[in-house]
Amino acid sequence: MNEILNYIMVFLFGGGLVGTATAFVTIKYTKKRAEADAMKAMQDVYQEMITDQRSYINSLKQDKEDSEARWENKVETLSKRIETMDLKINENNRLITELKTMKCTDLICQNRKQ
Repeated sequence: MNEILNYIMVFLFGGGLVGTATAFVTIKYTKKRAEADAMKAMQDVYQEMITDQRSYINSLKQDKEDSEARWENKVETLSKRIETMDLKINENNRLITELKTMKCTDLICQNRKQ
């Protein structure tokens, strides 16, 4: 922007015909360079956005893997507890069945196991 103002001031304050022609030619290239710089800035922002999205996706994947690992550990722990409880329940059922035959206190009862 300062270059454009410089060329305008040269023209207004007597830069002459050569200065004016040079100013018009260089204004065109200055404009193209400014547009290219603006496009580069937009591309930089876009690339930064892509990088941010990739890092966000990677963090989500890591969180998902961590969560799955925690759930697998919990499920494994609960499965082991269920197995031990099933063993205890089976043992208790066996004992209950065995003790049912002894619920009669009469020693000569037919239901009492000998």
